[in-house]
Amino acid sequence: MADILITARRVLTGPDGEGLDDGAVLVRDGIIAAVGPQTVVDQLGADASATLTFPDATVLPGLIDCHTHLIFDASADPVTAFRNSSDDGLWDGMAERSGHGSCSVPE
Repeated sequence: MADILITARRVLTGPDGEGLDDGAVLVRDGIIAAVGPQTVVDQLGADASATLTFPDATVLPGLIDCHTHLIFDASADPVTAFRNSSDDGLWDGMAERSGHGSCSVPE
């Protein structure tokens, strides 16, 4: 996988909105390799195969997509598993995946 250099007007680097103006992020093999001032990270990513430039945007490196549907399990075919489950089985699976033990179908 190739390096990707991402530059932006602002790069958030910590909690409470801490950040850099004219910052950059270097992604190497799908992993954040460097975050810092654009002049510094540009040199580290001189051989990057792609550069994404966002002059009027803010970048938040490391943001994780936590969106999930607890109704689906981690099987190879979660839709079929869903269709083949009873209501009680679905509720128990959701409770287990959320870390809340077991629950029952609401009345």
